[in-house]
Amino acid sequence: MGVLLFAMRWALATAGASILLALASPARGQALDPAPGGAAEAALAGASVLAVSDPTSLWRNPAGLAAAGGGVAVTLGLQSPERSVLRRGPDALPEARDVAGVQLAPALAVTLPLGPIHLGLGYRTGLLSTSTYAELIDEANRRADPGYLGAHTALRQHLVSFGVAMRWRRFLIGASVELSHLRLEHHRLLWAGLQGDPLQDVAWDLRSELSLHDTISVAGLFGARLLLCRWLELGVAVRTPTDTSLSGELTLSQATTKPRPPTGFEKISSEGGSAALDLTLPLTVRGGLTVRLWRLAAHVEASHARWSSENLSAELDGPVIILTDGSNKTERRPLERLGLGLRLESHTALHAGLEIVIFDRFLTARAGYAFHTPGTPSRLPSPTLLDLERHVLGLGLEVRRGLLRAALAVQHSFRATLEASGEEALLENPLSPEVTEPVGQGRYASSQTRVLVEVGLAW
Repeated sequence: MGVLLFAMRWALATAGASILLALASPARGQALDPAPGGAAEAALAGASVLAVSDPTSLWRNPAGLAAAGGGVAVTLGLQSPERSVLRRGPDALPEARDVAGVQLAPALAVTLPLGPIHLGLGYRTGLLSTSTYAELIDEANRRADPGYLGAHTALRQHLVSFGVAMRWRRFLIGASVELSHLRLEHHRLLWAGLQGDPLQDVAWDLRSELSLHDTISVAGLFGARLLLCRWLELGVAVRTPTDTSLSGELTLSQATTKPRPPTGFEKISSEGGSAALDLTLPLTVRGGLTVRLWRLAAHVEASHARWSSENLSAELDGPVIILTDGSNKTERRPLERLGLGLRLESHTALHAGLEIVIFDRFLTARAGYAFHTPGTPSRLPSPTLLDLERHVLGLGLEVRRGLLRAALAVQHSFRATLEASGEEALLENPLSPEVTEPVGQGRYASSQTRVLVEVGLAW
């Protein structure tokens, strides 16, 4: 009895602390949401710490494995983001649109009960974001696209998880080890001009293409669920922060077919080299409660991801810009560091979901709503990792027939806009950093639709 009381107090205190942490923490910078781990989570607009009791609980709260029994779940997710940027300048500029298109996020999870112990194993796509803006130049030879802040960013995380869970009376507890492999591509246009050269004229543009990856990073995920009574359950899950070191290459090239050297020189060329980036994946906390009455289940949840507040920059070895003057004398200017124009900071969201069992053990309908606090500050917007204050709606159905289970979910983030001042988003000038100006002012807009199809077996 004493152990149970201690467990109850611990679960209540942890869940309450996690919700307060999520509500109280600031949310600035570029936040990233991992792809949903399963159809139920997507339909409930992200609520998952208590709502999921199938193999996909491995991704959000491994304590749910103890309620899942044996089974397998195969999920295919598709996400289609829409982003646009209308830059402000002395003259009117056309709107630039993200042309990245649809992205795929597969997942596979298996659970196996072994007496009081329940094991889980799975693979899925974690962080997933791809954004690409096509070149768009106005009549004055100035860029209307946001390439000076970011022309292309692709971030994909592959996750393999091993989980274990057990039940003791009304208390479920679980843990998993996550092995991840992260790949990052980031293309940004540099402006290689000197004092007197017209700022933002594309004749002085250089294209930087960064391609990085890590080997294997390890994180832990811990979760608990407590059934206080027949109709009320509490849950909490915590993912540890992960320090990862990415390495790769930086390629430099002329961004125009008619490049112009800076004032005082006759020719400009460049060489690439190696690059390294240290990135800390965030501490993530989820806490919530579920109320079950007859065939209804209502879920309320808060989630928080605590990113670092530092601007991301890559350490370089080898890249150099080569300037040649009229006497054919060359000057080599090495690049030791490259700012990415990205800042990854805290992100908070509130989720609410409702499940209705329409036909017992056959058909379940789900709906959910989430509110995400703004992640992109007006002073430093990033067009390729655009995260605005948004409202998310999810809908889904699940059908069971014997051992077979099939589910479909649709999740939509409604279009949101930001009028950004952009005073901290500066033109990146590798030759003369003091010759610069803000390039982030404008209107930024984003929305996203996700569709998940899931099939599984349960025994």
